[in-house]
Amino acid sequence: MRNLSLITLLAGTLGVASAQSTVTGPGTTTANVTINAKVGPACELQTVTDKVTLSPTLYWTNTTDATGSFDVNVKCNVGTPFNLKVPATVALNNGLASINATLTGTVLNVIASTEGDNGAASSDGQLYPIDITVAHGAVTQSQPTGLYQGTATVTLEILAPIAPPLP
Repeated sequence: MRNLSLITLLAGTLGVASAQSTVTGPGTTTANVTINAKVGPACELQTVTDKVTLSPTLYWTNTTDATGSFDVNVKCNVGTPFNLKVPATVALNNGLASINATLTGTVLNVIASTEGDNGAASSDGQLYPIDITVAHGAVTQSQPTGLYQGTATVTLEILAPIAPPLP
């Protein structure tokens, strides 16, 4: 019994937690163990379409902008803080020349919640629209005709979560 007391004393000194239960004679005893699990922040980002064709067709004599839009879908677990970023402009090239398209939409810094503004409230996620415009003045008489293409990169960044530490 003296050795058992020494082991218990050492375990208590070293910070080792233990549950001790004693039963004498017929009967049962129980001991509880605390189990901790951490759930980390996670998000999915998906473009709803992979190609946008702006309309109407641009002509150097036009006074109408060419426009289009696309949606991105975000799904995060509740409590996940994130930023959704889109570039302000994208160069559209045809191999000979380029024109700039302006992107406007939601640039976010949000925390996923159950209110439905961030994809946590449903398994479908949350759609964020991004609008694209090429101003009619961007095309001049010196622009070659043809198809101009570019790529817009949308970035979803998970920020450091504000989570309580494990006990």
